Amino acid sequence: MFFHSEYHGANKFKIFPLASRAAFTKEHARVYNPLYMENTSIQRPWLAKIVLFLLGAAVFVPPLLVIPHTFFIFINSKTSFFIGIAELAFFCYIFLALFYPAYRPKKNIVTWGFLGFVAVSVLSAIVSVYPQFSFWSGAERADGVMLLIHIFLFFLVCTSVIKSKKELHTLLWVSVFTATINTLAIWLGPGGFKAYLSLFHSDQNIGGFTGNELFAGAYTLFNVFFAAYLFFDSKKKGSRMLSGILFLLMLFSPIFFNFGILSGAVNLKEILHNPIVLIGRARASTIGLGLAGIFTFFLFFGNHAKKAIRFGSRALAGATLAAIMISIILLMTPGTRLHDWFGKETAGYRYIYWHQAIQGWKDHPILGWGPGTFRMVTAKYFDPAVLATVSQNQIIGEPWNDKPHSIILDVLVHTGILGLISYAGIFFTCLFALWRKTSLPHYAKSLFSGLLLAYVLQGLTIFDVMVSYLMLGTALAVIAIITAKEETGKEQGKIFQLSKKAKNGIAIALFIIGFFSIRYFAYEPLHEARQRFVLPDLPPAERAGKYKIVRDISPFGGSVDEANYADLVYISYLEHLDSIANQKDQLQFIRDMDGLIADVEESFGKNGMTYVGALTVSRLYNLRYMLAATDDQNLLSEMEKYAKITLDLSPNNPQSYWAEAQPLIYERKYKEAMEVLEKGLAINPKVAPTHEIIIRLALLMGDRQLVLEKYKRAQKELPGIAFPH
Repeated sequence: MFFHSEYHGANKFKIFPLASRAAFTKEHARVYNPLYMENTSIQRPWLAKIVLFLLGAAVFVPPLLVIPHTFFIFINSKTSFFIGIAELAFFCYIFLALFYPAYRPKKNIVTWGFLGFVAVSVLSAIVSVYPQFSFWSGAERADGVMLLIHIFLFFLVCTSVIKSKKELHTLLWVSVFTATINTLAIWLGPGGFKAYLSLFHSDQNIGGFTGNELFAGAYTLFNVFFAAYLFFDSKKKGSRMLSGILFLLMLFSPIFFNFGILSGAVNLKEILHNPIVLIGRARASTIGLGLAGIFTFFLFFGNHAKKAIRFGSRALAGATLAAIMISIILLMTPGTRLHDWFGKETAGYRYIYWHQAIQGWKDHPILGWGPGTFRMVTAKYFDPAVLATVSQNQIIGEPWNDKPHSIILDVLVHTGILGLISYAGIFFTCLFALWRKTSLPHYAKSLFSGLLLAYVLQGLTIFDVMVSYLMLGTALAVIAIITAKEETGKEQGKIFQLSKKAKNGIAIALFIIGFFSIRYFAYEPLHEARQRFVLPDLPPAERAGKYKIVRDISPFGGSVDEANYADLVYISYLEHLDSIANQKDQLQFIRDMDGLIADVEESFGKNGMTYVGALTVSRLYNLRYMLAATDDQNLLSEMEKYAKITLDLSPNNPQSYWAEAQPLIYERKYKEAMEVLEKGLAINPKVAPTHEIIIRLALLMGDRQLVLEKYKRAQKELPGIAFPH
């Protein structure tokens, strides 16, 4: 197949693909407009139309939805609404499939590939080190197996109900328009376009409705390819023009292109010295899109009628793939320029996380630790270097990291080698389905092959979130639909004839099941997120009795969410400790702390202990001790207990030694506390907070010589960092 230009009137050219140099006959028209779906003239049942509307709502509402006053507003609102819409569509679809055999799932290799990964993920979650969290995840991510299952249900309904090119195009147009709205929000920025240009190099997130530029990049990447597909697959000139405009608008958005160049923030010399400054804030998605775009361009002409062009294009496509593979190898090889550059750009964090993931995988090589449990791997194989990174005289650290920051390693450490094989199977089945179907236009094969490559490349250095999961499910559904076996009408089958009473009974049963399912899986997690947001604004006396109530609303998050929330309360108390100490009524604060501690400890019994949870409770007991009117040995004992637990769970984490030293300091066992802190410092002498705690302890001991000694050592290890003296 090649692209041939034919003159039609003055200054007008019409471009269409031909199977050969022969005239554009009726036979070749079929190749141009492949009948990979039913004719749109077939009358759809009214329930099918409702399901199609819900599918459109599933790709339109969640990406743009941001409900204020919820815990992690860019995560929970989107996930809960998607799950709710997906379940509503699924239960309507069950009723449709029961009475209309044509809408039942068809055999498709892409479906089997996707189902295989879902099955392995579910199995991994069952045997997980933390099953509760593997299934539900936490409020911060909301990307557990439950979300994956609902993405698959969305995929299944799409592939079963969408029967025509018009219906498929409608779904893609909805997705592209949604992404365009988000792109416009990014273009305008919080203060308008001009203000945005001047703020481009600030730390401000520019992800629009997605909340983060990295999330926006992964989300928009899919829609760039969707817009390109609509451009080539649409017959109407207006549709092509519109899809082309939206394609360019997304492609040259600030997340992919550095518009700091226009504001003078980047000069020509910098561009020539380092062309990478041309790319926008979503670097991984931009690089993945660029490399995959080059590959797609060459692949596009791999079916050209001229042998020389066809051969050259295929050779260049192969060379591009080879160059990409070599680049990946260099990226992973220490000592290479690419490896060193990437380490500098990410402050070395990515390599630390990747190393932790590999170590964790070796512990559970077959089915992994369980989806979403990387925080436990981080605790066991903690590298203090993440607390020792210094940039512009500021300490940078991610002690609570819960992602390997690589989709490939994320799958490997969480679901083991079986998970990685099944995950790779998704892409192999897609490619096989695309290139096996001879009647499928070459541009469709090229574009969706390029999309899969772009997704994998950007996924080497970032992780999936709800909006990218949604787009992946949509892309897989589109590939399954356009590569499906052509329907001849025989698939319609005999429509079930049941009495009105029987139909009503089935409808009522599905309604009841659906109602409770949507309430449990969608409404209650969102309700919990809203209640968690409201809690800090309540008076301490009123808040004390509500922790357990909020926790029991849904199983979402488990003890991880309890610990995260408790840590926020702990920080809030520390920031206002002086004003709290000056208030006459201390009892309300003490009751609040007791209620919070009891809530987190109870969650341990239900969901299991985590390092973050143990460390947080140790800190809470520390704060509770400071609020107590008199010394309480029981509080010190609890501090010591949880400090020992943190050391068992993460012996290489300096924070564990800080926690162990704290009760010793309260008991005035200063020498023992100093010995503990020195052990923590020996793990990594570049961790500034450990030096600071040691110096403060020396000051407390009143030993001037010791203070000077510790201060000089700190300055030697970390020159230029300010320490107490």
